[in-house]
Amino acid sequence: MVNSRKKKDTTDEDIVIEDTLDGKEDTPLAVANSLKKTKEKLKQCEKEKRDYLSQLQRERAEFINSRKRDEASLREAKEYATLDVIESLLPVCDSFAMAMRDEKTWNSVDENWRKGIEYIYSQLKAVLENYGVERIEALGQPIDHRLHEALESVSVAHEADDHRVVAVLQEGYRKGERIIRPAKVRAGIFEKLDEEK
Repeated sequence: MVNSRKKKDTTDEDIVIEDTLDGKEDTPLAVANSLKKTKEKLKQCEKEKRDYLSQLQRERAEFINSRKRDEASLREAKEYATLDVIESLLPVCDSFAMAMRDEKTWNSVDENWRKGIEYIYSQLKAVLENYGVERIEALGQPIDHRLHEALESVSVAHEADDHRVVAVLQEGYRKGERIIRPAKVRAGIFEKLDEEK
């Protein structure tokens, strides 16, 4: 005879316990064996639950890390694209600066035309400033090979000008700590004359 007993738990899932006693009465040994089997099944279910939870947490962490990597990669790609556009605008800035460098010639041009060009140049500089681009201060500064590219060196009369920028041949630009283009400069070299001659 098969005796089946069902017990319903009030938790989220129903647990069904079936005892097959093959015609025997409910003996303490049979109940203990049934309870032992049920405990083993419960342990196995708890282990599976922990495994699934651990796997879910790993996959969730992997997804979050992947999204962070993607966002960082997108920011970096955007930064490089912005730098490419900025670098393409720098020769235009150089042309404006070159046109305005000779004050005598620049001041001899029609005043309205000159003001228009100066306004356009100021707009271009404002666009660069909005992107965080700033001109590298070079004139009179000590030579810094990260910021300045010395194209030539010239003798200077004062020791204070030794290894300093004495002329800027092309402006340099930076964005934060990133150097977009170093300033091309002329470096001063002080040479002591032998006074004993």
